[in-house]
Amino acid sequence: MRDTPPVNKQAGPEASPLDLLVLADYHLAALLLLTAAVFKLREPGVGELLEALHEQGMLNLDMVIFLVRWLPWLEILLGLWAVSGIHLEISATVMGALYLLFTAAILAASGGHLLLPIDCGCFGTSESWPALVYVLRNTALALPLFLAGKRHRQWSILRWRPFSR
Repeated sequence: MRDTPPVNKQAGPEASPLDLLVLADYHLAALLLLTAAVFKLREPGVGELLEALHEQGMLNLDMVIFLVRWLPWLEILLGLWAVSGIHLEISATVMGALYLLFTAAILAASGGHLLLPIDCGCFGTSESWPALVYVLRNTALALPLFLAGKRHRQWSILRWRPFSR
């Protein structure tokens, strides 16, 4: 009889290249949310994006003030939730939707002119880039997030098994 190695029942299936892409994207999206929130809290103010949306009548002044005050805290909560790995597939979907919402806001603020330089306000006051750069970045971050599922929880940074049902 041949000796077979013992089966490790704790180990899950191997990660496929698509799983690794989804997980890298997931954690990068969460890290960007946390980083952007910290910069916004350090340098509060209305960026070009919110200013353009207000000038076009898409946001009233109260909504702009609300977003300046509360968006960084929403980003921190969502980023921490994502890093925790609790209900990973739900947090991934929420992050993906938020990144697509940011993309729609950039497209609206630029009027569809993708080469128009705009400061999205993501990292406080920074250099303006063409809207196309933000659209591509946000879309590339958002789409893989919708592929995240329960099977990805086992590879999350913080595996809180009792809480991640």
